[in-house]
Amino acid sequence: MIAGTGGAINELNSSQTHGSIVSLIATPYSGYSFAGWDGNATFENQFASSTNATITGDSNITAFFTAKNYKLTISVTGDGSTSGAGTYNHGENITISAQAGEGYAFDKWQGHGITDSNKSTLTMLIFQDLNLTASFTESTPHLNETLEVVQFEPSWYSNDWFGYFYQSPSGWCYHINLGWIYPATQSDGSLWVWSAQLKWIWMDSTSYATRHAWSAEDNDWVYFDFITVSGPRVYHFKNENWDAFDKNKIVSTSETLF
Repeated sequence: MIAGTGGAINELNSSQTHGSIVSLIATPYSGYSFAGWDGNATFENQFASSTNATITGDSNITAFFTAKNYKLTISVTGDGSTSGAGTYNHGENITISAQAGEGYAFDKWQGHGITDSNKSTLTMLIFQDLNLTASFTESTPHLNETLEVVQFEPSWYSNDWFGYFYQSPSGWCYHINLGWIYPATQSDGSLWVWSAQLKWIWMDSTSYATRHAWSAEDNDWVYFDFITVSGPRVYHFKNENWDAFDKNKIVSTSETLF
């Protein structure tokens, strides 16, 4: 007796008299299903994993197994499209991908088996039916689209009052004085800007010209000194004190804006 790929059978390698009835037991491994018996014998039920067979001559009996199939379903919230949905074999390595629609950005994956919900493209192994969701959120227009700018080189711009900055595809900007920021342009042309060190601050052309910004954290004004000999610093009117300002403070991808 032989077991095909994906399972095991009871040992039955012996001489039998003509017309003997033998018991056959096939046990599929995880991720496989029993498919049937084959060989020169008369099977009581050829497609039952446990059955009897009548031996009428030399017999080579084989148990066959098939890999289980699983369905991967992907739903979408927001405006975007996905790839990777379908039917796959047990343990198959698959790739899923999410593409945001115009005016939207990929937010996250949700569902069992997701290893990194923030990556738009993932590879994963499938061991069961899966229902995943790709979420997309409306993206804030890029700063170079909402301010009047002059472009100096790819992704680098200058605005007459806000100055020189780099615009990344994700919406984040690197400002020549403020470092990494996430800006949100208001209808009146002012800016709410998220800074890793100062959190949310507000400014417009008038306030920034005098290096002032309104701090939501302080609920008061702050003043920037970018050219002091000791290094950039910020003055908090609320506490009447100076703090060193590190424009290159690392922004963690897990740090929330809100």
